[in-house]
Amino acid sequence: MFEAAAVGAAVNAHSAFYHSVNALNAFNGSKETDLYSRSNIELAERLEDVNEGLYNAFFEYLHKSLKAQHIEAKEKLLIAVGSAHVTGSAYSIEIFTRQAKDAGATLEELAETIVVATVLKAGSAMAHRVNALQAYERE
Repeated sequence: MFEAAAVGAAVNAHSAFYHSVNALNAFNGSKETDLYSRSNIELAERLEDVNEGLYNAFFEYLHKSLKAQHIEAKEKLLIAVGSAHVTGSAYSIEIFTRQAKDAGATLEELAETIVVATVLKAGSAMAHRVNALQAYERE
């Protein structure tokens, strides 16, 4: 269970890391109009020049989280695809789907993973409806 949670946490970090490319583009005054261009994925390598130690530590953490232990690598990558769908990270969906396919995941496994992620996201919204109700009723 902890390994699956570690993969989910790593995907959340992965999402934030790759979305930083959008901030880098904005900072540099890029004229890029496609916010989630696949070419942006390659720009993340520029972040290594900004802080090599932090960059390497992030990828070491990601690699350790996805390494096969009690859960096989393919299954961890499917968990990563599902987590990427829950976080809504286009970059993470792209990267982990390609890695899962390379690890032998089938289209059927991928589809089932996405349905589970959809149910989890819907369940989260349903569970949090109480927060909205309490906020609405609070005086």
